[in-house]
Amino acid sequence: MLSWFFKKRAGVAATGTVAAVRPVAPPKGESKSQQAEAARAEWAARLEAAQGDDAALWRVAQTASLLDIRCAAVAALQTEAALKQAERALRSHDSRVHRAAKLRLVAAVAQREARARAQTLIETATLLAGEALPAANQLVALDRDWQALDASLLSPAQRTAFAEMRDRINASVHAHGEAQHRVHCWVVEARQALTALQAGVNAAGDDMARRCEAAALLRLSRPDVPATAVLDQALAAALDTLRLAAQRTEQQAATRADDEAHQAQLELTNTARPEPAATVESPPRPRLANIAGPEALRQLDGLLDQSEAALASGRVGELQQRLHAVDAAFQGLNGATLDDTRRARRQALHAERARLQDWQQWGGAQATDALVAEAVELAEATLAAADPEAIAAPKLHLKTHAASIQALRLRWNDIGRLGARAHQSLWQRFDTALQTAYQPVAAQQALMKAARHDNLLARQALLDALDALDAMPAPPVATLAAAQAATQAATQADDGAAAWKALLRALGEFQLAWRQLGPVEHTVPASAKSALLQRLNTSVERIEAPLREARRRAEAMRDQLIVRAEALAGELARNPALRDAAQRVRELQAEWQQQARALPLARAVEGDLWARFKAATDAVFAQRDAAFTALDAELSANLAAREALLARLSSSTADASADEVRRTLVEVDRAWRQPMELPNAAAGSIEARYQSVRAAVVQWLAEGKQRRWQAQCDTLLAKLRLCDEREAAAAEEGDLTRRWTAHDALPPAWQQALEQRWLQPVAPGPLAESAMEDVLLKLEAALDVPAAPALQAARRGLKLRTLKDTLEGRGPHEANAESQRTEWLAAALRQAVPGAARAERLRAVIAALRRSVPGQDAAEVAKR
Repeated sequence: MLSWFFKKRAGVAATGTVAAVRPVAPPKGESKSQQAEAARAEWAARLEAAQGDDAALWRVAQTASLLDIRCAAVAALQTEAALKQAERALRSHDSRVHRAAKLRLVAAVAQREARARAQTLIETATLLAGEALPAANQLVALDRDWQALDASLLSPAQRTAFAEMRDRINASVHAHGEAQHRVHCWVVEARQALTALQAGVNAAGDDMARRCEAAALLRLSRPDVPATAVLDQALAAALDTLRLAAQRTEQQAATRADDEAHQAQLELTNTARPEPAATVESPPRPRLANIAGPEALRQLDGLLDQSEAALASGRVGELQQRLHAVDAAFQGLNGATLDDTRRARRQALHAERARLQDWQQWGGAQATDALVAEAVELAEATLAAADPEAIAAPKLHLKTHAASIQALRLRWNDIGRLGARAHQSLWQRFDTALQTAYQPVAAQQALMKAARHDNLLARQALLDALDALDAMPAPPVATLAAAQAATQAATQADDGAAAWKALLRALGEFQLAWRQLGPVEHTVPASAKSALLQRLNTSVERIEAPLREARRRAEAMRDQLIVRAEALAGELARNPALRDAAQRVRELQAEWQQQARALPLARAVEGDLWARFKAATDAVFAQRDAAFTALDAELSANLAAREALLARLSSSTADASADEVRRTLVEVDRAWRQPMELPNAAAGSIEARYQSVRAAVVQWLAEGKQRRWQAQCDTLLAKLRLCDEREAAAAEEGDLTRRWTAHDALPPAWQQALEQRWLQPVAPGPLAESAMEDVLLKLEAALDVPAAPALQAARRGLKLRTLKDTLEGRGPHEANAESQRTEWLAAALRQAVPGAARAERLRAVIAALRRSVPGQDAAEVAKR
């Protein structure tokens, strides 16, 4: 029950007394900031603990009280399912968190789709890497699809795998190309060697031996592909023919040597026989005079030289013709006497011709037999490839197949031109076999012919559709009469724009479809190409001629808009205060967009004109921005001046007297009343700040008494600590004295008590410990200082005694209560060496006294 009597109402103090003030709570803003920091630290720890667990992160995103923590939790979600759940659940909640979830979901879906597409492309690249020669269109499509992917969304393993597969494909294509090049080079060299062997039958022995050796080495280096088999067989046949010819020549040479030896033996035998005793020498035969003229002899010698040259080069056909001319020349000189040399040369030429004709017939027969065998083999391979029941039948490469057939026919004709005519039955067999082999080529050519015809029909249908278009759509709005109504003009403008766009779209579709049909020179019959191209030029020109004219007019109108924009930029440069510049630029931009919608120009022309127009409009906006920048600089300077005044007024109460603060307030008020243009957004706020700071300064001036009181209490605490240091011998005496005299004087009662303690020797006193304890209890109760738990019982006893004295009328009068508290405080201040606990309690009493609001009587009492 007694606690109710002693209960005091907070904030109530008697007039003329030192009010009991409770500890002041921290400011409201500071408390909220501390709570926010504590909450942030708590949720940051929870977020860190939930990393890697989508369920825990989702709980944090749902329950966190801080927006940035929720956004961070959503951003840390990993799986697409969790992101989809977050995006759906947060649609009706905070938009920022929902937007973060949606962006993360979109990124996750894009990453998943990109990686799935990349995996498909990697598998396709793996399949292509296993092929001997991938198609070029497949490689182009593969590279295009891979480049279309966002590389940042792919995993490093996928990028590495695709690069490896692509390198394998490139290596395979490169190896195949090199193999094809080797085959081509070998075929060229083989054909040259074969031609050299066939044309060098009569060459010298060493030369022919070198040719045969080169041909044999060439056969050893043959690439093992079907395309080189035919030439290899031809080289083998030619080498066999030359070996047989060489053997026959050696046999003939041996026979001739034997004949010459036998003739020499006969001559020796005849010489050894005894001659008759009387030998009558027969008279020489008379020779006819040479009546051949020099010119005829020169012609004959020339013919003989040409025949010998043809013989030396192995041209049997030309040798035959030259010998006919030589024989005719000899017959023309019948009756003329010719020397033996010319006759011997003629006979030698006839003999060599006969020998070569024999060899030619034999070699031609061998070559034609080989050609017939190759043709039959080619026909059998063709039939085997066409047989659906054949097992492991080789696939025909029709281009190479046709080239092989053509090469066989050319070689047959070459043999015929050399004079080795084959039998008719052999030719029929050769021709029949090649016709059989040519059947798939003929079928392919028939298909190609039909495809070219269909392509021609498709192109003609495209041209028919293009010719059916109306090449003169409605004119744009710029060509309409000025007297037409606005609504009618707008309607006709839209119709004209739609017509031009439809025409451009139709022309673009025609050109795309035409290109998709392929190059004209390879896809239509050659006989129809010229007429088709002429019709194409006529039909396209019929559409493009009015289109070019319309675009020319549209380009002129765009040029006018550019001129107007540039003129506006010049006008704004002369008059920066022009207010309608932005509106006029927007009108020009609207006109440009209307014209662009009415008739688009060619891409290059449109880009060039737009660049010029944009440069002109950007110049206008740049000048306006420069004017605005200057204005903003002026407003910023004014705002900075206001801020400087605010700063001066705010700092005026730091270390200044009241008179200085009043003088500063007057000067700032006078400067603030000067007219000054400020930014609209800052004008109201800075005025409110000025009024707030000014009110604070005025209040500071009004609260000067309270500040002086607090300053006295601070000085009291400082001197009390110096006394404690002196009694504890914590510092030198000279330093303590200097610090003591540096402080201002205190009210007389406090000053006398402290000086008495400062001057007396260091010893406990003058109060006994119980008396000092009683004084501190009374001061703590009077100033409502919270008591420690150990002193609660003593505090209650003091309250009971005070209540008893009050009830019995022995308590102090209200007017003497303040004087009594001053005496208690003076007695406590005089007490030397009070002990650490009592010294701390005394400082708490002085702190409570500092927070109190002193009255006039209290100040007077303190002065006494």
